[in-house]
Amino acid sequence: MFGPLVLFIFLTVTFRGSCEVPPSAETVELGKAVNLRGVNLLDDFQQRERAIFESLPSKCFLSETKNIQSSRKFFEYYANSKSFYKSLGTQSGLSVSLQSSYTLSATLNVATKSTSSKESKVSGMSLNVLASTKKILVRKGCLLGDESSVTLKEEFVRKLEQLPVTIKKPWLENAWQPYRTFIRNYGSHVVSSVTRGTSFKLMTFAASSKSYSERDFQVKACAAFAGPTAAGKLDVAGCTEITSEEKSRESQMSTSIKVFIRGGDPQTSNKLLHQNTRSNELISQLMNDATDYAASIEHTFTSMWDILRSRYDIGSPNHVRAINLENYFIGYLSYGCRLVESGGVKLQKFDRTEGSTENSPRFECSLAKEGCHGEDDCHYKGYPGIWCSCRGSSCVRYKSVEQGGVRKQTAYANNKEDWAWQGCDWDAAVQGTPNHGAHLKAKDPGQSDPTEMKGKKI
Repeated sequence: MFGPLVLFIFLTVTFRGSCEVPPSAETVELGKAVNLRGVNLLDDFQQRERAIFESLPSKCFLSETKNIQSSRKFFEYYANSKSFYKSLGTQSGLSVSLQSSYTLSATLNVATKSTSSKESKVSGMSLNVLASTKKILVRKGCLLGDESSVTLKEEFVRKLEQLPVTIKKPWLENAWQPYRTFIRNYGSHVVSSVTRGTSFKLMTFAASSKSYSERDFQVKACAAFAGPTAAGKLDVAGCTEITSEEKSRESQMSTSIKVFIRGGDPQTSNKLLHQNTRSNELISQLMNDATDYAASIEHTFTSMWDILRSRYDIGSPNHVRAINLENYFIGYLSYGCRLVESGGVKLQKFDRTEGSTENSPRFECSLAKEGCHGEDDCHYKGYPGIWCSCRGSSCVRYKSVEQGGVRKQTAYANNKEDWAWQGCDWDAAVQGTPNHGAHLKAKDPGQSDPTEMKGKKI
């Protein structure tokens, strides 16, 4: 129910002209690194890219045209923010663990015109027109070190080797400061392929609480393209049979509208940016410009840690640094496992697993066990032993929260509600202070096993 619904309309288009794009213009982004957290993947982000390799030789580039040359017009519906992250992440070649609000929220914030860095709960739709001519890839061996002629820049390697191998207190944010700086300076991922052509993307979003339907968003996108009176004239299936009732409902919708255009003749692109100058003819012109005025319209990425791990021997310091980098980005940052404390208890903690070693570190996100961790928070009512309540800053309870459309188990301090017999011990009942009332000794349950859906091993 939550996956993106995609409606495709394939068109037959003849790409005019035979102008050859210089190889340097087509491949300039390939092998460059970027921090996905800080870029809008729907727009041009070349200025954010950093070179970590010495120049890649021409043998490292492979060009594909079979099954690539095509033109399409289609809608894509996002039932929630998770649908958006999944769609963009899959298109970009990202693993499921990176299809998250942490990694991709910068793109969603631009698409929704959000002024807040906080996660947005939105639904929406994109109206897409794409014309692709070729896909250029970096040979895997050139990225992963199988080609001896492809080397990493000396400065990059020098900065890598300055990163600590052992993270002494991984639950503390400052312990990861060198890795945070490294990602900020050199990025988290490397561009492994680009699809060349032209694209027009109109995106409309609204707060999920508005409860607009998929059809509502489709009509809104049609109207946003050319205005309400011309909405039914757009040459895209779904826009040609709009009823007066749908038009009336569309006029009452409160949504954001954002347009992204890649490639095309500058004059054509500029006219398509503005509603009063858009037309079916200009869309056709943009699609025909896919050869002469091509740009990178899609990218795929390879993680920095996969590249580094493949280039250094298992157990070597740089191999360990690559593992640390992966755990920091996916576990500490993307999953969200910053230290949370209350009443002297580490409610949430990022730490090494029991099987972790110096040469092969493994980390996990664990939650403190549910129940009372401090004697002052174990209260009983009536005569001693009749009824005990866990309540206070060290009384740990779990709840499920939504993060980027995904449910996640978290821990919190139960300060308000009486919670019966959670961590209270029968032995050695003692009398508390007037502020706390009678209480029993806590069992001090410690940290939970993160494999029991309380946390996540990385």
